[in-house]
Amino acid sequence: MKQKLVYAVSAIFAVSLGIIYILDARNITSAIGDAIDICLYTICPSLFGYMFVGSFLVRTGLSGVVFKPLYFLFGRLFRFTEEEFSIFVLSLVGGYPLGARLTAEYIPDTNTRAKFRAFCYCPSPPFIIGVIGYGVFGSQAIGVRCWLCCVFGCVCYALFTRRNAMPVSEKTPLLYNTRVSDAIIKSVNSAGVGLFYVSAMIVFFSTVKEALRCTLAAIGLNLPDTARQIIFSLLEISSVKNVNAAFNPEIIFIFCAALSSFGGLCVAFQVLSLSGGGVNTMRFFGARLASAMLAAFAAAVSLEISPIIPNIRSVTGIIFSKTGSPYPSIALLAMCLLVCIGEKQAIPKPKITSNKPSQLGLY
Repeated sequence: MKQKLVYAVSAIFAVSLGIIYILDARNITSAIGDAIDICLYTICPSLFGYMFVGSFLVRTGLSGVVFKPLYFLFGRLFRFTEEEFSIFVLSLVGGYPLGARLTAEYIPDTNTRAKFRAFCYCPSPPFIIGVIGYGVFGSQAIGVRCWLCCVFGCVCYALFTRRNAMPVSEKTPLLYNTRVSDAIIKSVNSAGVGLFYVSAMIVFFSTVKEALRCTLAAIGLNLPDTARQIIFSLLEISSVKNVNAAFNPEIIFIFCAALSSFGGLCVAFQVLSLSGGGVNTMRFFGARLASAMLAAFAAAVSLEISPIIPNIRSVTGIIFSKTGSPYPSIALLAMCLLVCIGEKQAIPKPKITSNKPSQLGLY
């Protein structure tokens, strides 16, 4: 019954979205064009470096060397191995997709991977400073504080989920310690595949957001601008830049901290697509809501310690600027596609052996 209900709702959503695509084709096409521009001018150039470096460090074993001091101080507290701790730290500074990609590739155990997926989920500092700090409040310091609230949520959730894990009492061998040349090729492949998933989700949810805007206008539901932008930001987090912080700076900051920890539906489905399948969706979203509540709590406590003063004059609302040339990003995506195709062709196909007895054996 439950599965049939899910199928029915999905079918209604797909048919409704298709009808809106036809009736509002001009605005939907414009939204797709804007999303592609965002991917080519901003997402691909910035995200590729994070995903390549993160995968390269873990695959070569250099992450254990780079984060050795931090692991000595905090690794045993979380009951992590050196590689697991490196993946966790990289996810806190590398952005939402990096944590999902590293977890899917380098955590072999299915149950452990599911737990890591819940807390290796954090925005990168430049993203939050740009979208929340400058985009909403006009302040870099407020963006840093919002990122720290997200880190607090991930750390607390990690401590909670790892409380029953077996303590690491001895040095564990590195699972990955490949040659540099092989690590470069595989890291480029991993980053390229990640970019395709992320870009596709951004384009799709841009059309969903435009369809929602069209639906609200068609039914005559005139919501206040702040409420409408908050709804849009729950779909795609960068829409929060249009929220007016002067409405109520404290409430908006707590909401931004919770939203940054949750990531919005677009980011959540990016992570699910990068996770390699086998994800319990309800458990995943439950973990994200729990982390969002922890981030909101940290934001509320920080406001009691030091109230925020938004610099409204410095708010530009421009996060993704269409500057430079898109051709390097196009070439990058094409190169990653060629690497993926070349790697698949290089893998020898297994020989299929028949269970029938050889006729030579009959004589």
